[in-house]
Amino acid sequence: MASTLVNNTVVKFSGHEHLRNRIVLSLLSGKPIRIDKIRSDDKDPGLREPVLMLAPFAKKPLNLTLTGVTTDDKDLSVDLLRTVTLPHLQLFGISEGVELKIKKRGAPPLGGGEVQFSCPIVRNLKIINFVETGKIKRIRGIASPGFALTLLSESTTSAIHCAEAVSQPGATPEDVALVAARSLLSEVRGGGCVDQKHQCLVMLMMVLGTEDVGRCRIGPLSERSIQFMRDIRDVFGTTFKVVPADPSDSASKELLISCYGIGYVNSNRSVA
Repeated sequence: MASTLVNNTVVKFSGHEHLRNRIVLSLLSGKPIRIDKIRSDDKDPGLREPVLMLAPFAKKPLNLTLTGVTTDDKDLSVDLLRTVTLPHLQLFGISEGVELKIKKRGAPPLGGGEVQFSCPIVRNLKIINFVETGKIKRIRGIASPGFALTLLSESTTSAIHCAEAVSQPGATPEDVALVAARSLLSEVRGGGCVDQKHQCLVMLMMVLGTEDVGRCRIGPLSERSIQFMRDIRDVFGTTFKVVPADPSDSASKELLISCYGIGYVNSNRSVA
């Protein structure tokens, strides 16, 4: 749903879709938002705030122990977070001390998994200029016994694409592997230096970067990413320039996105 302004200061949204990203934008920008009808039909309506996008901008380094489901078909698995998401943070200078340890795995509905997440704090972020996709040099897989397969490809320029599949009732291990492999091929075929699952994370970090132009080559924008661009515009007042990455190639689906960083400074950071 499109946003509206309340009293010229509060940005108003409705519904639970894109909720996590909107909470992040509000907290980082300091701009108040109002969100109505958040899973209003649920027995337990409310907020489930994301941690990874906010952790680098906390007051002190974060060390969390999280329990529950580690792999399902609704969110990124802990394997993807560890092997793909964290390396994307490193592109912006969030590297030393960031770690995700998987202590125990847990499947729905009972969960029982346990992970330890550590993240340093930063004062500001590096600008990104990630436009060369390179050639694929490695494909790796991580199997969670009994219920999931995570696949990722890495290129010569450290571009990572990922996919995963979770076992469904009656499915064989071969079925899970086939779904994951086809999903990875689709991601790779889309091109770019960042896959669709991480477009929003990269766009957020680009906006928060130093006061300079950041650029990134990506594949087709997901619907979630398109809405996130709109939300960034409404909350931060920042817009992205989106152009074909290779105008001479009509068959290419790759895009070049760029924006001017706002020079975000982590004012929460404790002074030693």
